[in-house]
Amino acid sequence: MKHVSNSKYKALIVDLDGTLYYQLPVRLCMLYSMLFFCLTRPHRIKEVLLVRSYRKLYAKGVNHSKRCSGLSKKYNFDISRVENIIQKWMIDNPLRYIKIFRDKDLLQILINLKKQGCKIIIYSDYPVTKKLEALDFTADAMYSADDVGCLKPSPDGLLKICTENELVISECLFIGDRYEKDGKCAENTGMEYTILPQRKRARQRVVTYLASLFLLSLL
Repeated sequence: MKHVSNSKYKALIVDLDGTLYYQLPVRLCMLYSMLFFCLTRPHRIKEVLLVRSYRKLYAKGVNHSKRCSGLSKKYNFDISRVENIIQKWMIDNPLRYIKIFRDKDLLQILINLKKQGCKIIIYSDYPVTKKLEALDFTADAMYSADDVGCLKPSPDGLLKICTENELVISECLFIGDRYEKDGKCAENTGMEYTILPQRKRARQRVVTYLASLFLLSLL
């Protein structure tokens, strides 16, 4: 737990990937899926290499349109094919695994807090709509990098979210799974935050504490 106090929180801003579900088993499933794809369709291995290049460009902070245009030239694919490949491997295929490895405890707590009047906002660098549908969760608002015009850890995304939802930074808690992205994003904004452990048992302790903290603050 980091930077969490007994403030009267009115909103919880939550990262999606690796936060609402356990990322490691999802990534392993996707790895096996890609390996099987390459073994059965070796003539299309460039598609998997393209996805790998896309992730590297994302890590460097390159925006989506520039990633796709650059990869179009590198792999000699038209833009529409690049978009379709990214949609398939980055958005559509992981959905089945996200549902299997969702963090049931955290999602239930978010549902309970939402019923109690706490605003729940999802904020991810990647598109969120289909993933939330797979998780069977409805948020009060949801934002991706395309919606806020920047990638984490830029503070601009959180600032825009607070402005559009009429929230005070000190009344919000940001919860994520990566300090270098989520934690620094919150720090750059001046918002309190916590980073969830990847190990299930350690995470459950943190989630239980957060539940008690929020339920007390809503009394």
